[in-house]
Amino acid sequence: MVKMNRTFHIRKAKLTDALDIASIQIDTWRTTYVWEIDTEYLHALDVYEKEIRWKDKIITDDTLIFIACIWEKAIGFISGWKSKEENYDGAIFAFYIRDEFQWKWIWKALFLEMIDALKNQEYTSFYLWVILWNPAIGFYQKMWGKSGIMKQEIIGKQEIIELQYTWKI
Repeated sequence: MVKMNRTFHIRKAKLTDALDIASIQIDTWRTTYVWEIDTEYLHALDVYEKEIRWKDKIITDDTLIFIACIWEKAIGFISGWKSKEENYDGAIFAFYIRDEFQWKWIWKALFLEMIDALKNQEYTSFYLWVILWNPAIGFYQKMWGKSGIMKQEIIGKQEIIELQYTWKI
């Protein structure tokens, strides 16, 4: 399904989008987490390694990936799939929008597109993990996410805390 809004639209990811997805993910990490995750780790992120991983995900039948575009240029994406956790049907794995396009309506349009896709696959619930100091937490709260458990992870040399948000749909 393609959603249109002036020059903006959302579409399912194609194999040719893998490099854009990888670039958006890495660029967003490098700007969002510049003060929280060690610089060495962020600079070592390799767009071509990520591209290969995203190509694998795009061709997997149970992966949902939607791209937000302005004038056919990819500016953000959201990905999800079947949950690995027992209490939820689906999971959002990645949700990134380039810094210069951090408009609330783009976040909301991508998020609602994913919810529609999860519903179409008869999922009734989903979750995502977000780093505790990520500014997107405010968005998840406004989208009626319920905060739940926390977990510690190591990213690079940093110990971080992630917070799980959950939804019933």
